[in-house]
Amino acid sequence: MNARGEALALVGAVLAFAHTFPATRHLGLFLREPGLSEAWKGFGSAIAVLVFVASPRKLARIIGRLWIERQALAKVLAYALVVAHTVPALDHVPRFVAAPNWADAWRGFGAVLASAWWTLPVPAQGRVIARATQAFRVAR
Repeated sequence: MNARGEALALVGAVLAFAHTFPATRHLGLFLREPGLSEAWKGFGSAIAVLVFVASPRKLARIIGRLWIERQALAKVLAYALVVAHTVPALDHVPRFVAAPNWADAWRGFGAVLASAWWTLPVPAQGRVIARATQAFRVAR
């Protein structure tokens, strides 16, 4: 694997790990008391874990193909992800402001960053990833 692949795999592993927390919490709550609210949070996070541990090369190929062949669908999915990440941002950022703590900070501001990321067009995301992995290659 080249440096770019290593950087993307590392980012994917970190994001997968971060999504295990809401997946575990919300799936547990869903199993105790099934409902749509916990289902979409839990299963969405679990799917995110699976996506982030996928091969970066395959994932880039799928996203690129989706963007080229089904751009309208790609945009709908991206905005669904904006909404999905805005929900925890609206929950955790005000809690952090009221009583600063690490748990609400990383959940809230991580969700804000994710929402901002998903508003970027796929080509812009690609440029960000390319620059970040170039920096990773130079730092190595």
